[in-house]
Amino acid sequence: MRIWISAWFLAIAIGGCGSSPPPDQPAADKDPPRETVLDDMIKTEDRAKAAGAQVEDRVNQLNKQLDVQEGGDAGPQDPDASPNPPPNP
Repeated sequence: MRIWISAWFLAIAIGGCGSSPPPDQPAADKDPPRETVLDDMIKTEDRAKAAGAQVEDRVNQLNKQLDVQEGGDAGPQDPDASPNPPPNP
């Protein structure tokens, strides 16, 4: 009797290890993503990241201008700016 039970468990174990082809996964591009309640927050976060990048660029530009001026070139960086502003009346 034990042999039959052992053989039965062995057959189940071997049969359970078989592989079958994976089910077809639906393509992500078939269905457009649905709108969620978080879409507005995600868009706001993306805009904030873009604004942060612009601020970083501007800070880097100003730091470069300060480095140039600290190096002895105290002239204005804008060619249209007058070197001597008019006095206040």
